[in-house]
Amino acid sequence: MEEYAERYAAAVSFMRSRNADSTEHSGGDLLGHLEATAELLQSWGNTADVCLAGLCHAVYGTEGFQRSMLDSSQRYVLREIIGPAAEALVYFYASAERNFFCPSITRGPVEFRDRFTGEIFAPGEAMIRDCLELMLANDVEISGRMESYLRYTQPYNAELFTRCKDYVSDPGFTSLCDVYGISQDAAGEPHPG
Repeated sequence: MEEYAERYAAAVSFMRSRNADSTEHSGGDLLGHLEATAELLQSWGNTADVCLAGLCHAVYGTEGFQRSMLDSSQRYVLREIIGPAAEALVYFYASAERNFFCPSITRGPVEFRDRFTGEIFAPGEAMIRDCLELMLANDVEISGRMESYLRYTQPYNAELFTRCKDYVSDPGFTSLCDVYGISQDAAGEPHPG
């Protein structure tokens, strides 16, 4: 736990040095969103690596948030701060072409295209699960406090995460149902993630 706290503090310090606390994002500042995403992941029982990835998930920018705090060619910098497993998830999340990756999850085989390199590959199940959990936390965090985002994303996200519920945690899926107003009975019982 002490190591997690140290890495968390170092990551926050790094992001402040890159102006995440003064960068506008989803009705607030980017750092506030990142910290709230990490807190959600922690409350859902995720590992330290997944929570640290949640804290740093926008460092390289994403498909939907193009501003980056660090070029993806300098991954070693973030790796030194949060560790190799957490950084690998940050990169995977940031490099995802969602319209390519997400539909393949339930139709199989799962394929991933890296938006930075164009490489297509089949990711491991653990990375798929962790990435979907992070995607879910990101979207639940914003949707839970921003009505316009909720209305805009609800049809797609509700359908996506209901289809992918076997890949996410029970607490994460319950949070999705609460925020999006989905009946868990109608969606089926979440499978342990």
